[in-house]
Amino acid sequence: MSDDEELINRIETLESIERIKTLKARYFRLVHEKKHDEFAALFTPNAVIVTDGITWSSSTEMAETIRSLTGAAPSVHHGHMPEIAVSGDSARGIWAMQDLLTFPAADGAPEGHIGYGQYRETLPTDRRRVAHRQPHPDPLPDGSPRQLASRRRGRAPRMM
Repeated sequence: MSDDEELINRIETLESIERIKTLKARYFRLVHEKKHDEFAALFTPNAVIVTDGITWSSSTEMAETIRSLTGAAPSVHHGHMPEIAVSGDSARGIWAMQDLLTFPAADGAPEGHIGYGQYRETLPTDRRRVAHRQPHPDPLPDGSPRQLASRRRGRAPRMM
């Protein structure tokens, strides 16, 4: 491989990594904004999607389930520190993640949720849609938002 070909290959790899970062940022933003149809469109038609041991038949089914479970509840979804490896016609990415789902305080309101762990994904050649998604959540003992909030009552916020 000539020096020029090697340089072109390196630039194409960096461009692919940036497209993947943009895709994942869009993923988190669309979940946060509750744009479920646009969220479902981020996945390839034959995507394999596995969450918490459930294999979804389609990205539309997963998006509809998210819509029905979360409703209008306020939520935040973050992905951090991507590790992206491009190899030939595919790429793999790992993102540290954290999300927070809250429900307005009311009788019978469900507990909120704080999730964290990793997303592991495989992307096809064009790197514009997700082909495989499998989050790896870590357990958070006694970590519902209400329990965390009740433990913090009466204390000044900690600055880090």
